[in-house]
Amino acid sequence: MIDSPSNLAADIEVHNAILRARYLDGHKTYTSREVRELSGSATRNPSEPASRWKRHRRIFGVPVGNQDHYPAFQFAGGRPRPELARILAVLPAGMSPWQLAFWFASSNRWIEDDTAPQGALHDIDRVLAAAADLASDDIG
Repeated sequence: MIDSPSNLAADIEVHNAILRARYLDGHKTYTSREVRELSGSATRNPSEPASRWKRHRRIFGVPVGNQDHYPAFQFAGGRPRPELARILAVLPAGMSPWQLAFWFASSNRWIEDDTAPQGALHDIDRVLAAAADLASDDIG
C-alpha cells in the first residue's frame, strides 16, 4: 500500500525533526545573546552582531523555536572565521539553514579522509572545492 502524500509529508517532517534534534545534541551552538557576549560587543540589541553577520553571509544560524542558533565551529576569538564567508559565497544561495548545517557536519569525499567541512576549515581549498562541487550542475 502506498502512503498518501499527506502521510509522506508528515513522515518527512518527523524524520527532519529527529535529525535536527540529533544535530543540536551533537553540535555546540550559540544563541544571538551568547554570540554578542563572545564577541565583546557593547550593543544593547541582543541579536547583534549575530544578525548583522548572518545578513552579510559571514555566518549562518539554524532556527530553533523562535530564535536562531549559530553553530560554534563558525567562530574563533568571538568573531566569524574568515573562511566561512568564502565558503558560504560558493555554496548554493538557496540552501536552507539546516541544509547548510548538515552539509558542514557531514563527511565529504572532496576532503581528505572524508572529513566534514567544519572539521577541515584549515584546508580551505578542499572545502571550497567541495562547496563548488555541490553548487555545480554536474550530475554523476
